[in-house]
Amino acid sequence: MKKYDISQKIVFKTGTYELNSDANFNYQLNRVIMWDGGDADEVMAVSQRIKTSSDWVRTMEQLAEKAHVEGRTANEIAYLRMSEFFIYDTDPKKKLRYTEACELFYDYYGDYFDQGIVERHKVPYGSGYLPVMVTKSKGESKGAVLLHGAMTATMRNYSSRCCILPKTALTFICMKVRDRAAFCACRI
Repeated sequence: MKKYDISQKIVFKTGTYELNSDANFNYQLNRVIMWDGGDADEVMAVSQRIKTSSDWVRTMEQLAEKAHVEGRTANEIAYLRMSEFFIYDTDPKKKLRYTEACELFYDYYGDYFDQGIVERHKVPYGSGYLPVMVTKSKGESKGAVLLHGAMTATMRNYSSRCCILPKTALTFICMKVRDRAAFCACRI
């Protein structure tokens, strides 16, 4: 697998697409493109066939497999991550897809972590931990910003965007929070 080139210019996507008549699926499909790294043309081509959660999962898994075969890791991460989004919590495949997407993400963007641009931490919580990424400001920090996601939202939504944050005068902390209690515990 070819890793992400951290020297390349990061481009933020803008706008929205009308992809699906169901407002929730339309919103999530836009997320796949705008935040998660999905290919707009590829997502548009399959967007109308998504009518149910099962359709969503099957379609995202098919896109992930196609991206994998073609060596398009950023797209593969996007599709794996978003397939997991609509897998029911009781389905054992949910944890498998989540783990796959995380491992691929950390491998693909590995240079950010290996070079110390972004630090990974594990904050103990319950019987496990909350994954945390920290980007420190260059020079003296003028404060810290906490970016958090609830449930299945993760710092992977910020992907490379989080990695340009050290160029600011702020320290950024990106963390996944599974429930409100965990977020409250972290604020104390």
